Amino acid sequence: MQQFLNTARRVVSRAVWATASLGLAGVAMAQGPQVGAPSPPTPVKPDDPPAIMSFLIMIAMIALVVFANAIPTKRGHQD
Repeated sequence: MQQFLNTARRVVSRAVWATASLGLAGVAMAQGPQVGAPSPPTPVKPDDPPAIMSFLIMIAMIALVVFANAIPTKRGHQD
């Protein structure tokens, strides 16, 4: 009896998977043929970044680094 149940369970499982795979194939076929191949987007030349703003940001960052290094550390006598 146990062997019959295992065989039946295996047959039903395979039938379910076969039905599901055929169902998904139908959905894929419903999309139809492509009329034309999609073309890639045409690249657009990006705007030039403002040079003055870039230099000001660079100078500000360097000034912050120099300022942070110029702060004296308070070391105790046990260091």
